Amino acid sequence: MSVPAMITSVTDQPFTELASAIQSKDDAGFDKAYADLTDGCNSCHQALNHGVVVIRIPREASTSDQDFTQASP
Repeated sequence: MSVPAMITSVTDQPFTELASAIQSKDDAGFDKAYADLTDGCNSCHQALNHGVVVIRIPREASTSDQDFTQASP
């Protein structure tokens, strides 16, 4: 599978769900879609052997959504 196809396969559904949750002001739906998107991004990084790039849900508004600590193999 090409990298663009892989990215699309893990992001299309969560992005659609995020847009829907934002439109309907559904906090729980947004949280779930954001978590699904985050999981999808991390699974793609793992599949491409870039596991050192780990995306996380920000803990605070000013916190980065990336965790650059070395992931265990």
